[in-house]
Parts: sequence; structure tokens; C-alpha cells
Amino acid sequence: MNRDFKKSDDRGEAFSLIEVVFSLGIISVALLSVLALLGQAINGAHDAAGRTIGSQISQRLMGEVQLMDWASLTEPTDFRYFDEFGNELDDAKAAKEDSIFTAYADILDTPLSFSSDPDTENTHSRKVIIIVADSPGERGQQLIETYRADGEISPDLYLFSSTLVNLDK
Repeated sequence: MNRDFKKSDDRGEAFSLIEVVFSLGIISVALLSVLALLGQAINGAHDAAGRTIGSQISQRLMGEVQLMDWASLTEPTDFRYFDEFGNELDDAKAAKEDSIFTAYADILDTPLSFSSDPDTENTHSRKVIIIVADSPGERGQQLIETYRADGEISPDLYLFSSTLVNLDK
């Protein structure tokens, strides 16, 4: 029996070692690029969430300031502490330890001038700055106090300002 065997060319039906190594290199570079972008996306999402919660906290505090009696607007406010969802923490000791955000309502007692004459003061208006620190407890207090003393704005601070007007005569 004489069988006719064809010689098969193995090179045409499989990948060589060099081709496999080269393709693995390309895939690994692509995956590393995706992982680097993923880290940036997570940081961006964290910053956006912090700004959103900070905005909600400032709206809440601004609403409380608007409801205050006009004569009491010159009194200093206390530091307030909030959790990661923007809920206020009431217990002072636990608030400093468990808080994520620290907030302060800075009510400026200097009258605002709305005219071109600098001597004209409007005693029926006050500027309110709500300062929210995306830092817990003592660290948040330090950031806010540094801003109030030096005007130094940290990346962890969110500032929201508004002008209140007293329409009572």
C-alpha cells in the first residue's frame, strides 16, 4: 500500500511566537491606557459629587440665613458638620469625627455700595458667603479659618456667595 501523503505547511495555519508576543504587547499598552483613564474618571466623579453635595449644603444654609431676623445677621455662626450625603450631624463630638463636609456661613457686616459714589452705603443689604470644605472636622475648620484670615482658597473649598436685601422700611 502506497499512500500519498501531502506535506502540510505548518507556517500558514498558526501564529509565530513573534506575532503572539507583538500582539500581547499592543494589548497590554492599550489596557494600561484604559486603566490610567479610569483613575482620572474616578477622581473626576469624586470631585463632581463633592461639588454637588457642597452646593446642596450651601443652599440649605443660605435658606436658613434668609429666614433669620435681619438684626441677628451680624452675629457669628457656628461651624456645621455634614455626612457624605449632605445630612447635618447634630452631635458635636461625633460630628467632628464622622463628618465629611464642614460648612460655615460668613455674613459680612460691611454695607454694600451699589452706586458709583463710594460714600453711599446701603444698610439694607448684606453679603453672605457660604464656605463648604470637602474635609472632615478639624481639617475642614482649619481650611475655612485660613480662607477667612488670608483669603487662601484650597482645592477642597467651595465658595457660594449671595447678597441679601432687607425690604422692610
